[in-house]
Amino acid sequence: MTILSQIRNGEPQRRNVDRRAPIAPLVATLRAAEHALRESIRVEEERTSVRDVTDPGYSILARSMRTRAENLRMTITMLEAERHAA
Repeated sequence: MTILSQIRNGEPQRRNVDRRAPIAPLVATLRAAEHALRESIRVEEERTSVRDVTDPGYSILARSMRTRAENLRMTITMLEAERHAA
């Protein structure tokens, strides 16, 4: 077996390790961002005294932050699934 074929055979394994390695810190950063958004939503709801999302007076800012937080949650879930599958 030549060195080149050994390198080629080891390549897919290395790629999986390389792809998984940066996912954990990324997920941790996204979790922190989600947590900060959730806290900001809580503060905005307290400020406006409206916590019901279906209320017409619900804060547009809080609504926007909710959407961002949900998008982060979906991204985190997707990244974790990819990390476990790899």
